[in-house]
Amino acid sequence: MSQPIRKGNNLIILIPGLGFTSDIFIKIIPQLKNISDVLTFDFFNSSDPLQNNTNGLNHFTEKLHDMVLAHNDANITLIGWSAGMTIAVNLLSLYSCENISKLIGIEQTPYLLSEDTWPYSVFGKFNLDDANDFLKLIECNYTLFADSLTKVLAPIGEQYDKKHLNHLLLDMNKSSPIVVRNLFNDIIKFDIREKIRQIDIPFIFFRGKKSRVYPMDISKWYMENCQYFHYTEFIKSGHMPFIDEPDKFIFSIDHYIFKKYLKG
Repeated sequence: MSQPIRKGNNLIILIPGLGFTSDIFIKIIPQLKNISDVLTFDFFNSSDPLQNNTNGLNHFTEKLHDMVLAHNDANITLIGWSAGMTIAVNLLSLYSCENISKLIGIEQTPYLLSEDTWPYSVFGKFNLDDANDFLKLIECNYTLFADSLTKVLAPIGEQYDKKHLNHLLLDMNKSSPIVVRNLFNDIIKFDIREKIRQIDIPFIFFRGKKSRVYPMDISKWYMENCQYFHYTEFIKSGHMPFIDEPDKFIFSIDHYIFKKYLKG
């Protein structure tokens, strides 16, 4: 086994998406450790029902902030997938974290609901009635919710094999339905468009061209509204570029973390 190649004091913090644990990144972590030290952030594993009832967006933002403070001597890159990106952006808007040097967002829009002038909602069209249906499904039949969600993660025109679908379902079943519901309830109406405009560090966005979850290409909006924006499209990927194109994903992370002229 080759020894990890540590590059400076870099630290990657991986933040998973709605319903998933950090185990969703398990296949790419060994390669990422050749680039940087790596930590994972989990917000779905609490077994305390009383705590679960209070766990939402701001709670997990504070927890992420605690993790960042605990590594104040590191040069941190936040990598947030889907809802994980929303938590990362919320952190950057609420706290001054000088040790965070870059944000890499994967497959997320700054506002999930549809508007007449906003075509970048989740699934291309999603209103409050749809959101309420999702909340009821999470509450009443989490197994069906997990099954439905995992089936839209594969690239358009493709399906994951049974083994991979079972892996995704197993990961979602580690999560607390109460926590998933609370976080979704917070995020669905949470508009971070203005927060995105205020980001003053390099923001790199990874999009799966064949995404069913976000079929509309939002990269132009980000480009027009972010001071230090960079973009990579994964042409063979759906909502999970780190699963669909892992080699390109790792190469892109390496490229952006050590690119010296990102800001300015």
